[in-house]
Amino acid sequence: MSVRVFRDGQRGASRLSTLVWLVVFGCFMYVGVMVVPVLVGEYEFQDAMTTAARIGAASRLSADDIRKTLIAEAREDQIPIQAQDIHVESGGGRVNVSVSYSVTVNLQVYRWTLTFNPTASAVGYA
Repeated sequence: MSVRVFRDGQRGASRLSTLVWLVVFGCFMYVGVMVVPVLVGEYEFQDAMTTAARIGAASRLSADDIRKTLIAEAREDQIPIQAQDIHVESGGGRVNVSVSYSVTVNLQVYRWTLTFNPTASAVGYA
C-alpha cells in the first residue's frame, strides 16, 4: 500500500519570506557594523570632554591646554575635528567645552551624515 504525500502549494512562499527576512536582518547587521563604532567613538569623546573640563576647572588649565588634550583624544578616537572646532570658555574656575562635527558613514547605497554637538562643563573648587 502506498501513501501519497500532497505538498502544500504555499511552501515556496515560506522560503521566499525567510529569504526576505534574512536579507533584512543582514542589512540591519551591516548598518550596525558601520554605525556603532561611530557612536561609540562619540560616547568616548564625550567622556573625554567631561574629564578634560573637570581637570581643567580643578587645575585652572588654559583653554589652549584643554583644546590640545581634546585634539589628542579625538585623534585616538578617530574623530574628524580640528582645533577651531573645539570651543572652550574658561574663567572663574568654570570651564565650558563644546564641539560640533559631522561623520559621514558610507553604506554603499546611501551616505549617512551623523552630526554631533557634545558639550561638557565643570566648576573647580578652590
